[in-house]
Amino acid sequence: MKVEAYGDHPLQTIKVFHFEEVKARTVVFIHGGAWRDPRNTYDDFDDMASRFIKSDAKFNLIGINYRLSPEFKHPTHLIDVVLALRHIVMHYGRRIDMVGHSVGATLIMQLLNAEQFLQPYKVVMDHDVFAALVFVKQIVWKNIFLIDGIYDIVQLVKEYPLYTLFVNDAFTDVNDYADASQLSNSKIKFHKLLPKIFVLQSVEDELLSLHQTNLLVEHLRERNLTFSLETDRWGQHEQVYRNNAVAELIIDKCKK
Repeated sequence: MKVEAYGDHPLQTIKVFHFEEVKARTVVFIHGGAWRDPRNTYDDFDDMASRFIKSDAKFNLIGINYRLSPEFKHPTHLIDVVLALRHIVMHYGRRIDMVGHSVGATLIMQLLNAEQFLQPYKVVMDHDVFAALVFVKQIVWKNIFLIDGIYDIVQLVKEYPLYTLFVNDAFTDVNDYADASQLSNSKIKFHKLLPKIFVLQSVEDELLSLHQTNLLVEHLRERNLTFSLETDRWGQHEQVYRNNAVAELIIDKCKK
């Protein structure tokens, strides 16, 4: 294991859980934590990375940390993931599978239209971000795994009014977070050539009902986009990504 920096801030780091000398695919993990919880880091995926290694699957395994709210607001979290992916593409290859939990899944969804989501903020971004987007466009996406994710922030705060506390830490106003999702921003369209999308949700999640997952599934179905939905009793919100059955499911899909 080793930690590498992709920027100057202490949280702009990646953790390499495992490296294959051969030109392997790379599985990238993005943690959740409501954009702000310092207890959630790339170390959330220690258990899943260990299961990958024990399975003898030939993948590079890398977790991403990113700057947190309330010190940093959207689109900083997405910018950091873009910068981290440039580093990963440059040093570990461009054949990538992605696993995201909670707002980590949100960030993966934003990555699928990263340039469109970042375009309104170009006046506050330096040239380095646009240069990094070039590398993101070079990625050969294999699979993406969305675990107990947030896909429509407008609907999230309608269902859970108290969640406005952390949403307001991460976004400047309601227009800002309404524009940050394909589901609530009609101007953002998925590209037809999407990677394989696996939507996973624990029915025991105490922080997120199935509503967010159902909204995403409905959105994908309406657009005739291919996806796979998996639900099971995988534990509570902070247990699901540590669940061995979830890890084995992801490993199995990545091997195919």
